[in-house]
Amino acid sequence: GTASDYIFLGGGSDTIKFASAAGSTTAATDKVLDTFGAGDKIDLSALLGSAGSAYTGTALADTGAGFVELKNVVLAQNTSTGKTNVTFDVHFDASTIGGSKINGAVIDLVYDYTKVSAGQSVSAKYTDPTFGTESSVWSTKVENLAGSSANGKIALAPDLTAATFADNPIITSTGKVLSVTLVVNSLVSTFDVGLEAKSAGGMTDISTVDGVAHTIAVGVTKTAGASAGVTGTLEIVADTTTLGTVTDNQLHMVSTYETATDTTHLKVQYDTNASFGTTALSSVIALDFAGDVTANLTTTSLTYI
Repeated sequence: GTASDYIFLGGGSDTIKFASAAGSTTAATDKVLDTFGAGDKIDLSALLGSAGSAYTGTALADTGAGFVELKNVVLAQNTSTGKTNVTFDVHFDASTIGGSKINGAVIDLVYDYTKVSAGQSVSAKYTDPTFGTESSVWSTKVENLAGSSANGKIALAPDLTAATFADNPIITSTGKVLSVTLVVNSLVSTFDVGLEAKSAGGMTDISTVDGVAHTIAVGVTKTAGASAGVTGTLEIVADTTTLGTVTDNQLHMVSTYETATDTTHLKVQYDTNASFGTTALSSVIALDFAGDVTANLTTTSLTYI
C-alpha cells in the first residue's frame, strides 16, 4: 500500500488476512487499533499456500520413525545475544510397552555438544484427577546437555508412590514426554539434533514395571533449519529484537513493544521461492498494534488456511 490504513477488530477471535506482501509495509504500516487477542490470527495463505505445503527442503516434520521421536523442532535466532535457541519435544508412541507401564527412560541425544552453551529439559505436565493439581510426569530428571563433559543424555523417572503412579499418564494426549531447549553459542540457520543410533553407541532405553529395559535402536536426526529431501513444510523462525536473515524456505517474524507510543511492532519476511536451493526475499510485512500484544504475536498466531 501507499498509505497507512486502520484495522478494527471485533469481539471474539478475528483474522487479519493478507492478499499481498505489499499490503502493509515499513513505509506504509497499517495499524490494528483493537487489542490483538490470544485467539486472533494473521492469515498468510494467499502468500504461502496451505501451511506452506508447496515448500520443500525442511526437516521439521515428524517422520514417524521409532518408538521415541523428536517433534516440533524450531530454530530461533536471538540477534541481541548472538545466540540461537533450538527447541523440540521428545515423544513416545505409547505409555506402555508389551502391556507394561513405562517407569523410566534414558534419552540419548546427539548434536554438536561443543556449540551448545546451555541446555535444559522440562517435563510434560498432567493434572491429577483426584486433587486437580498439576504435576510433572517425571519427578526425577538428570540431564547433561551443555558444558565440556556434555553427552546429550537425559535420565527420567516418575514418582512411583502407588497412588501417584497410578494417575500418571507418562505421556500427554499427543505423546509428548519432554520439551528440550538447547542454546547454540552463535547465530546459525541450521542445527542438527537427533537420537544417537545404537550402532554408534546410543543408550536410549525405556524401562517398564515388569523389570525389562527396552533398548531403542534409533538413529533419526531432525534438522532445525533448511535441509534437502523432505517436502511440505515452511520453517517459521521467531526472532527477538530485530528481524533475522531469511534463508532458504524460511519465514522470519519479530514483535517488539515500544513503551513511548504504547505500540507493538510486527515484522514478517519470507522466502517467496518454494523450491529448495533458491531464496527470493519478500518485502517486509509490517503491522502496528495498539498496546503490548507481544505475548499474542507468536508463531502460533500465523495461519495459512
